[in-house]
Amino acid sequence: MTMNLKYYWLIWILSGLMSILTACKKNKSAPSDNFIVTTLAGNGVAGFTDGNRTDAKFSGPSGIATDAQGNIYVADAFNNRIRKISASGIVTTLAGNGTRGYVDGSGTAAQFTEPDAVATDAQGNVYAIELNHIRKITPAGEVSTLTGGITGHVDGDLSSAQFGLLQGITIDAQNNIYVIDREEYPNWGARIRKITPAGVVSTLAGNGVAGHIDGNGNTAQFYNPIGITTDPQGNLYVADYANFLVRKITPPGIVSTVAAIGAVASGPIDVAADGHGNIYVIEPRSIYKISSSGSSVLLVAGSTSGYADGTGSSALFKGLEGIALDAQGNIYVSDYIDNRIRKISEY
Repeated sequence: MTMNLKYYWLIWILSGLMSILTACKKNKSAPSDNFIVTTLAGNGVAGFTDGNRTDAKFSGPSGIATDAQGNIYVADAFNNRIRKISASGIVTTLAGNGTRGYVDGSGTAAQFTEPDAVATDAQGNVYAIELNHIRKITPAGEVSTLTGGITGHVDGDLSSAQFGLLQGITIDAQNNIYVIDREEYPNWGARIRKITPAGVVSTLAGNGVAGHIDGNGNTAQFYNPIGITTDPQGNLYVADYANFLVRKITPPGIVSTVAAIGAVASGPIDVAADGHGNIYVIEPRSIYKISSSGSSVLLVAGSTSGYADGTGSSALFKGLEGIALDAQGNIYVSDYIDNRIRKISEY
């Protein structure tokens, strides 16, 4: 994965030591047998193979996104590629040739460096992040670079703006792009940056200092946030990993805390939101559903480490990294350690 995700397991261990003091924050949640987990693609063996469902191979699948046609896109980190999975489970390579680099071009002429997260817009374009780079891939596989190369925290026009260690990306209905711009160890504070369709970059929330402060704009603080999503109303939700919290950011930049998730080295990794105000969040081995008010947290699937399809807590995961929803409410997750893409459906 990207350099920040190479630090991921170190982060997990170190934050676990700190979480001993905050373990009481873990929400109680009843398990659910109303969700069934199946394997959409991948067979658990690290490698690179396009093909049908479990004939396909991934290596460190990380961020995941869907489009309006039901296709799934995966940042296949260690393969340095962006993969596409059709609704029927056929895996192809949208862009990248496996060689590390930052080369724009068409399809396999392009190069990526361990892409970390992906998002899609209404036109079917895919956006990927790598370190401080943001790349755009058209539906035809044409890759271009929006920004990246110089590390810093500078707002303004996209051509002169600077970003730090990018961790998560999402796009709202107006085609505004939002990214988590995180500090490196030992700080792990963060800013949430916004890029308008016109290419204007601003800081929506956060000040780069690690902490847990709700509030407006740069008065708010985050602690090692990893995943981000947007809902139909334009609100953002952030998986604030080392705070063991899911945070909400309104369009004007007001930050609040929605729910506590996790303890003892098992904070929230990524989030997704449906059209009914529900929020779905993953820990490394579990998936939760949070009501719009944050008052109810339901265990959707997962428990201990392993691989098993099935319902509720009988389904097992090894190391979840990304989550996305389709228009029908199906959930898709990438298992970074197990090299599989799993589908979760409610029945």
